[in-house]
Amino acid sequence: MSRSDPGCAPCDRVLEAFRASDADAADAALAAALDHLDEADCERVIALLLERGRAAGYEGLIERYDRLPPEVRRIIEQSGPAMDEAIQRAFRNGQNEARTGALILIERRRSMRLAYLAADGLIDRSTVVRQQAALTLRSLAAEFASRAPDATQLEERRALVDALRTALDRFHAHHRTEIIEAAMCFVDDLGSDLFESRNGRRGMLTHAMLEVFGQSRSAALAPFAYEGLLYNELRNGIIRSIETRQDSEFFAGMIRQRWRGRIGGTRKLLKCVQRLAWLERGIAPLLALPEALHGPGVELVSELGLPDETLLELLRGVLDQDAPQAVREAAWSLVARQTPEARGLLRLVAESPYADAARIARFELSRR
Repeated sequence: MSRSDPGCAPCDRVLEAFRASDADAADAALAAALDHLDEADCERVIALLLERGRAAGYEGLIERYDRLPPEVRRIIEQSGPAMDEAIQRAFRNGQNEARTGALILIERRRSMRLAYLAADGLIDRSTVVRQQAALTLRSLAAEFASRAPDATQLEERRALVDALRTALDRFHAHHRTEIIEAAMCFVDDLGSDLFESRNGRRGMLTHAMLEVFGQSRSAALAPFAYEGLLYNELRNGIIRSIETRQDSEFFAGMIRQRWRGRIGGTRKLLKCVQRLAWLERGIAPLLALPEALHGPGVELVSELGLPDETLLELLRGVLDQDAPQAVREAAWSLVARQTPEARGLLRLVAESPYADAARIARFELSRR
């Protein structure tokens, strides 16, 4: 139909008849008409579909998502439970456009419970659908990984992790590194599904994880760095990446997650990190982080396997700064080192204006 043909243009009486109908077929017919109407009539039909608020009508809008006006997209992105039903219907029954629109809406609506559809989309026959499925899962994972822990969201988290687990199991079929990146943010949830092969394709996953780890600056990958050290096939690659990377965001994540370095064999394995390109020019990048990370950061650096000369030079740099928590942790680090150089730095700490650090240094010097 077209407004240029008055005989078949939708009139108020026809729209009222559709408005009064309870049949899904009415919504399907209205949605199908959108492909044949001019802009003005499309607006009237879309308004009626939104007014009806039925899954069958929403399904038709999802199929045409990329052609909808921005304001209509915003409305359906914020619609209620009927939209979730429509997304499932569009993904299962629709053409490529419908499946792509469904995946975009899952991402925009942060519909964690529908993440399983994105996992299915990774093996879709359409390249566009597969790409959108990967982007959707990565976006959902990044959103959840950035949230503070919340017991009320356990069901959503479980649904997302289940989808990531399925996507990992299908990696040999889709080769989407976005999925690896997303999964690496959930090491505690995925556990052996991430680190141990169940399908004989361990090498493929290992290569992909190390590639992602080396390229990403995300602090969300810090838990992976600690946990991955425990696996022989990942250890050397993780160590090389930690030694050579210079992105402060990642190291901020490492510092926040430093408790992981005190568990099991991880403490010993951290000693395998024998250089830090991040701090090769001095301690300044660490002290540029939020103040709450200064002390823990010095503690973590001291637990690595840096040569004594390198570490003591970094600790000397700490003593010159207005950073009381960092100076305090530097004092404790020096206490653990029985060398003349460490003793000399302890003397400097003993004269520090920071009482806690000075007290630690004086006590240690008195007993040596």
